[in-house]
Amino acid sequence: MKQTFITALKAELEHTFGRKIRSSRDCLQLVDAIFQRTGETINANTLRRFFGLVQSQYAASSATLLILCRYCGFDSPDEVEVNIRKQTTTDIARQEVLHYLVSLFRDVPPPEGQDYDRVLDNLTRRTIEFLERNEALIDPFQREVARTRAGQFYYYEQAVQMDHLNGSYGKGLRYYLAAKATPDAILFAHAIQVFRYWLNQDLRQLDKHMSRLADTPPHPHLAPHIMGRLMAARLFHLHAHGEITDKLLAEMRRYQSILKITRENSPSAVPDFELIICEALTLTGHLTEAREYLQRGRNYYAASHHLLPNEPLAIWETLLSNIDGRRTRKKNKAASIPSLDPLCRKYHSLLLYRLGTPLRQPSAKKQLATLVEETGFQIFAQPGANFILNKKEQF
Repeated sequence: MKQTFITALKAELEHTFGRKIRSSRDCLQLVDAIFQRTGETINANTLRRFFGLVQSQYAASSATLLILCRYCGFDSPDEVEVNIRKQTTTDIARQEVLHYLVSLFRDVPPPEGQDYDRVLDNLTRRTIEFLERNEALIDPFQREVARTRAGQFYYYEQAVQMDHLNGSYGKGLRYYLAAKATPDAILFAHAIQVFRYWLNQDLRQLDKHMSRLADTPPHPHLAPHIMGRLMAARLFHLHAHGEITDKLLAEMRRYQSILKITRENSPSAVPDFELIICEALTLTGHLTEAREYLQRGRNYYAASHHLLPNEPLAIWETLLSNIDGRRTRKKNKAASIPSLDPLCRKYHSLLLYRLGTPLRQPSAKKQLATLVEETGFQIFAQPGANFILNKKEQF
């Protein structure tokens, strides 16, 4: 097998996995990811040999290469070879491709109320994966798709690209805000920026965007996913300043009670509010409350799981289980590494590194440092566990 193919396949594997493969721990987690995505089993030692973590005189078998290709979204090694040739010998007809991609969003309406369209969500995700391989198209695409109602909802509001929050997606929010220019858009865009700068540990920028939120009061019919982002932003702001959160937590409960009633007439509703709030509560150390919203989200997910492209609650179930295990000094054998959302692989990997098994190996610490540098999320570089747990729930 040509070395160019092996090198390209390694790059595809690390791109799909979301980070570099540098340790045996990474290989074990990749084994789980491959099984969850393909249903195929591969030995961790095989991966160690493939990535050169241990010396071996034997090349990977054709069966192994086929499994690895399928994990990356290719049907065969031949497709990887074709992709290599395309990247090295041809250019994309940029304007034609751009026009086609934007037209997919221009001609479809956004969902009504709390309904959700899995087909459009999958379309958005496949588009994002394509753009990641063709970075020159990202900025012009984001500018044009921001002018479509479906693009505003599916690309910007639903498909928050955490791994690119300090990059292309974060920059693209200005196109979204300029094109939509409604109170809802102002609340969503600045709430996401508050989250961004909380992760970056940039208090000045956090306060700047929080002030814009304070100048834009929410209306009674604000969509649940935007209300979730707004309340999460307020929680991050209080946490950053060390202020009491009891009043906001009570407000969250009241809103969730009202939301429960409105969802009775919307069978396609998904637990987006619960997921967003669970995330914010976990990150700020409100673990008891986070478990409550996780359970509420799980109840709604049971009725709407067929609409979702992945299992969005699994990562938070794993993280909360890991925190419980570390606090009681017991290893939770039932907890496994969930399949990471392609939009958030690096972000979720950071969470698993900081809230999973304590970092002891130099390779794990190096991987953590690399992910922090790539995402810009400085909060994960803080030593110890206090960055995630409040004073009542330290371990």
